[in-house]
Amino acid sequence: MCILYLLLLSLPFSLAILVNITIDDTIPDRLTGAVVSYNPTDAWNLGTECNACTARPDKARMFASTWHDSTFNLDGGSNHHPNRVLSAHTTFNGTAVYVFCALARTTTSPTGDSDMTFVIDGQVVGTFQKRAPGIPGFDYNVTVYANTTLSPAVHTLEIQNGHVDGYKSLLILDAIVYTYDDGNQVEPDARKPIVPAIVGSVIAGVAIIAAVCIGLYLLFRRRKKRHQMEGTSGYYPPILSEPSFYPFETGSALPTNRTESAGASYQLMTTSYPSSDLAAREMYPRAGASSVSRQEEPSSWVELSSYNKGHRTEGPDVPPAYDSI
Repeated sequence: MCILYLLLLSLPFSLAILVNITIDDTIPDRLTGAVVSYNPTDAWNLGTECNACTARPDKARMFASTWHDSTFNLDGGSNHHPNRVLSAHTTFNGTAVYVFCALARTTTSPTGDSDMTFVIDGQVVGTFQKRAPGIPGFDYNVTVYANTTLSPAVHTLEIQNGHVDGYKSLLILDAIVYTYDDGNQVEPDARKPIVPAIVGSVIAGVAIIAAVCIGLYLLFRRRKKRHQMEGTSGYYPPILSEPSFYPFETGSALPTNRTESAGASYQLMTTSYPSSDLAAREMYPRAGASSVSRQEEPSSWVELSSYNKGHRTEGPDVPPAYDSI
């Protein structure tokens, strides 16, 4: 929620972006309706409609395929206003402005020399002077003036062609572009769809971040639980399949009477058994075999009562008698 709050808090600042607006030499400003006006009017030509004009750039390379041109001439001949500065002016509300022109490279028909002066809010702010190289063709989309340090306010722009007593010069105006901060100047029809789109994007971004965080948390928790289970149940002590100690070797003759006073006879089955059963039978021989007749005993049973003859039944190196276990 804190992330969402911060994103929403920064939303107004995100909306305050710089936007470029073009004022064509013929087409009005789409925001304010401002147009470029020309003075004197008859000294300027709409290039696409002037059949007698020698300045004929490629209209496909001009903005909106249009341009206006004028020629300052000290002696007249190009127009009826000899030695008079010709001008084009407009108004805009922005923080920057750019002027784009086409430049003729020829020195005759047309004369391609340039001599321009730029005035903003009644103050001269720049000039553009260039002699034509004397080769065929035109240069297009040339930025003849740029100013990016204007205060956010309504400004007037005047473009002057020529100087009194100056040399002959040609001006081919293509377009004027200015920059404004749309946080200060609102375009109702264009701004309305932006707000819900940005809010939706912010919410979607926060949801994606939250989902990723939850997924990482669950994955970390599952791995931690798995490690804990392996740590508690991962060790199993070895299982002994056979006892590590046998009182007697398998199949050896065992005494049936460890002591004469026991009065009981012991017998051992010599048939093979699994190791666990065999160990149990060696540790605990069957008692009371004397009560069973020899005819009833299986052939696998052997009388071992004579084992005591000539053998020691007591001593430190002799196992204890069964009746004393």
